[in-house]
Amino acid sequence: MAGLDSSAGFDRLEGADGEDRYGYEWAKAYVHFAASEKRQWLRSLGIRFFPVVGWAERGGSLAHGHGNSVPRFHIVWGTGPAILAPFIKKMRSFQESGTVVYRPRHRVDHLIMGDNHVAGVEGSFLLKVQLREVKQAIGMNRSRFNTKQTMF
Repeated sequence: MAGLDSSAGFDRLEGADGEDRYGYEWAKAYVHFAASEKRQWLRSLGIRFFPVVGWAERGGSLAHGHGNSVPRFHIVWGTGPAILAPFIKKMRSFQESGTVVYRPRHRVDHLIMGDNHVAGVEGSFLLKVQLREVKQAIGMNRSRFNTKQTMF
């Protein structure tokens, strides 16, 4: 938490109008969640972190200076594909069982709720004009954008 305290600048925690109080409490809860439940969940999916120290994220060179108080490990063994693999595997199993229907070139417009959970979605087909707009918005030129490629 020392790195968070020095970087986030939570300097308004006191008094009835402590503007940083809720942000600080959320940050503490998230750090605890990330170091325990989230880490265990990622490990259960087979995601492992490469033990390389992220010194560039340290900010100041000492634990009490600006930046993280301890080195952070953000690089996953296998990088992006290793993060995606367990989710792609799960999605494919849902597709095979008929639980999920994958619809490329569609967008979700509305979530259908039932018994306090998402029971389905409503969406729209993206026309070629809309695909062009999406490509332009994310800065992809025609030579690099393959609309026939799917992840699942």
